[in-house]
Amino acid sequence: MLKKILSILLVLVIVIGTVTVLQDETTVNAAEKINKKKLTLTVGKTYKLKIKSAKTKYTWTSEDTSIVKVKTKKGKSTKITALSAGKTTITATNTKGKKFTCTVTVKAKNNTSTPTPTPEPKQDYIYLYTINSGTNTPISVKVGDKIQMSLGVNKTVKRYYINDSDKNKLSVDDYGLVVALAAGSGYVKVETTDYNYYTVQVNVSEGNVTTDLPKVTSTPMPTSKPEVTATPAPTNMPTVKPTEVPKTTPTATPKPTTGPKPTAPELTNVPIMTESPTATPAPTPKLANPYLSPDHATIKINEKYQINLIGTYIMFCYENTWDDVYAEIDPTGVITGKMECKNAVINILGEDGNTYRFYLTVSGYTDHVEDQPEVLTEEDIKLNKILYNDTYGILKKSTKKTYTEELYYDVTDRTSLIKAAHDGLEKGGKRIHFRFTDHDADYWQSEFSYIRQYRGESGSYTTMYSIEKGTNEIILKPTYKDGWNVVLAMRYKDYEISEKAEKVWREAYKLANEAYKQHPDNVREILSYINKELCDMVEYTYSNTDHDDASGIFLDHKGVCAGYSSAVSLLCNILGIDNMVIFSSDGEHSWNYVKVDGKWYHLDVTFNDSLRSDGTYRNDYFLLTDEELVEVSKNYQHPEYHQYEEIIE
Repeated sequence: MLKKILSILLVLVIVIGTVTVLQDETTVNAAEKINKKKLTLTVGKTYKLKIKSAKTKYTWTSEDTSIVKVKTKKGKSTKITALSAGKTTITATNTKGKKFTCTVTVKAKNNTSTPTPTPEPKQDYIYLYTINSGTNTPISVKVGDKIQMSLGVNKTVKRYYINDSDKNKLSVDDYGLVVALAAGSGYVKVETTDYNYYTVQVNVSEGNVTTDLPKVTSTPMPTSKPEVTATPAPTNMPTVKPTEVPKTTPTATPKPTTGPKPTAPELTNVPIMTESPTATPAPTPKLANPYLSPDHATIKINEKYQINLIGTYIMFCYENTWDDVYAEIDPTGVITGKMECKNAVINILGEDGNTYRFYLTVSGYTDHVEDQPEVLTEEDIKLNKILYNDTYGILKKSTKKTYTEELYYDVTDRTSLIKAAHDGLEKGGKRIHFRFTDHDADYWQSEFSYIRQYRGESGSYTTMYSIEKGTNEIILKPTYKDGWNVVLAMRYKDYEISEKAEKVWREAYKLANEAYKQHPDNVREILSYINKELCDMVEYTYSNTDHDDASGIFLDHKGVCAGYSSAVSLLCNILGIDNMVIFSSDGEHSWNYVKVDGKWYHLDVTFNDSLRSDGTYRNDYFLLTDEELVEVSKNYQHPEYHQYEEIIE
């Protein structure tokens, strides 16, 4: 009898164990799943698909790439973009053949609303003023007048701006259009990409003022052109990107201004333009300083617009962006809106051999907007406690220091100024005093402009700055970017940051902490994890306001080289890895310099964020010595993007 009972118990144990194993297997199998099985998008919209609790990498494909485009080919997630109306299937397949699918329905934009009748345009005028030197002849205008500024020297405008004290009298937009608001005298200032500065004094009066400046109507170009009479370009002509410059003589090779996106060595075939594809235009009066009129436009998706170059002829046009979905561009200057964007740059090669910039906004684009004060989750509150703790650093703990707003340095030469500027900006000084005993304030301001251009000593930290001159010192007053504000809040007690910066820090901390958990105490593997995750997460584009800062990377998942390098720098600071941001000698590109096992290496996530022809990620620019950086750069069309000035720690 006892044996019978024991036999029954043994059977029950086996059955229960089998059921438990089956339940465990079911649980494991159910853990991996796609976040959306069905999805509806409107043309131009994007969505991030991901495999929840993914154990392995997945390959992502689109059944019809003309309807939906897949950005990331391999990884645990991908960003998809709706291109045209229709239905298609997105498939994720792992190395074992396991598949997940999402059916995506794309709807066309609703353009059926009755358009508002366009009123007759007011015959208003804009005065034209060309800036040719550092300090220019003053302008006298009346309240309400508009002046279109343009730079007559061979330099590229970075921004137009007006000091706070003059903003009640004058306003200026991103394109140099000045409006006289009230009587008084103010200054319009221009900063170029090579950090030169130009100033124009504008005197505003209440009554009539006679000026001999040339003028044009304020609406010189229609918003669209119904018919183009020029001979169209061949339909199979490829879109030209900044590194694929048409061979024209004597046009010099133009370069992107906010940092290059790498192109594969195999993508070097360039269409040769032996003659202008345009029909023979009517004679245009030759001007001493040709210009675009206007140099920007906002159009709708599928709407056409004709770029107008005054004083010379258009030879060729191409996008200065690494997404070719924003617009179609005819070589003659006819553009067609395709996807929402803001200030996408189009380069126009003129017959005079110069390059002109046109800024295109396709309507519907919106920047990242701060919502009402967000309700923090328990995880957010926990992370904020870490941020405001007395210590920081995941790999190695450091004690926070007391923050100092006013910093003082004695400078005697360029090297001492470089060290002082680097230290002052690293410490986040709100007023950084450079004291000198020889030369004058203008000399030292010029020296600071030099190091800012060639070393990036300011660009990687600040959005803008101003300099106050004294008899024996110049005072730098920076405004720091959100990404760097986070680092300063980590390092110093009582340093205040905005809710937006707090959110940037939380998102960055999550990635840094996950990298540490995956590879504890292995700095090389931690950086490899960060490199791959940023390549998966980020879309290279100029289309967001914070494209040159870590905030654009972590909040919008968009940015350019300066954004990538800012994000890597922030992550390294959170982890406790020594690092620097390096700018190329021509100011066109930035990347990171990181310390691993006591040695310094180059890390360029921007250049690594491109796919080979087999769909795998590049890792060409991961932890290179100085010598290796030179050799690897020879494989790319623009090795000058990785030439830099001597690093002074």
